[in-house]
Amino acid sequence: MDYRLEKNFLQFKVAAQYGKTVLSPATQTRNFSSASFFVGNRGLLGNRASVTESFKMMVDDIFSVGKGKADEELKLIENIREGIKYGALDENIVAAELGAVLKAINKKGIKSTDELTAILTKGQGGAGILSKMGGKASRVYAGGDNVWKWYAYNWYKSFLGDYAGKDLGKMKRWFREITGKELDLKQLGRKQLTTNAEKVEEAIKQASGWYVRNTMPTYSLVPDLIKAIRTTPFGNFVSFPAEMIRTSALSLRTNLREVASDDKVLREMGYRGAMGQFMVLGG
Repeated sequence: MDYRLEKNFLQFKVAAQYGKTVLSPATQTRNFSSASFFVGNRGLLGNRASVTESFKMMVDDIFSVGKGKADEELKLIENIREGIKYGALDENIVAAELGAVLKAINKKGIKSTDELTAILTKGQGGAGILSKMGGKASRVYAGGDNVWKWYAYNWYKSFLGDYAGKDLGKMKRWFREITGKELDLKQLGRKQLTTNAEKVEEAIKQASGWYVRNTMPTYSLVPDLIKAIRTTPFGNFVSFPAEMIRTSALSLRTNLREVASDDKVLREMGYRGAMGQFMVLGG
């Protein structure tokens, strides 16, 4: 089967999207600033977490790896691993969609990538014109989302720490009431938890990750149909509207479940989230 026409369409789509997003300073800035609305959508304001610290972590990850002190490097690696492990840090829409399209191009029986694909990926002889600049730019673009996701993750950890205290029973109750599932302390393959403090800490991290994944765009969770559409020549960044629908509905459901709780701390969170969603979606 001849895939040349589809391949050419896909390559044009990749080039256009890559240029107007990853390589555009204006779009980079807009991506970072607009992603803050996902935090406002749940009313995550106050001093429970630091935007500055989240921003610094992403900058260090992109530009300063191997240049800092040993203890700072270890802390950075530990934070990133934690964020990925609990699902708080995820692929950015551009990284996800462009990567998927490029893979689709190469799957169509092409033995050697042509000039356009080569420039955007490996380049001539493994060192394309955009390979270094594009790699950094892609990570900066993804970091625009991850700054706010890491902020939200730490905000929820602080909130849930106050909510649960040292009571594992309250976290089990949180999982039943808010997620509709039972707490499973073994689901992430962590070592055996022995003390109550370890179990509470693990439950809080799982719950914080759940909040982020289900109230902020998480492009690895899009349905297979959307994944298939984004590798066609038609449709630009279809994952975004799909995630907006999913997270808006789940944010509303989470707000209502929190408001319905007989725990005053959760009720306050529910009202905070409802007001945040009203302001952001209304605005």
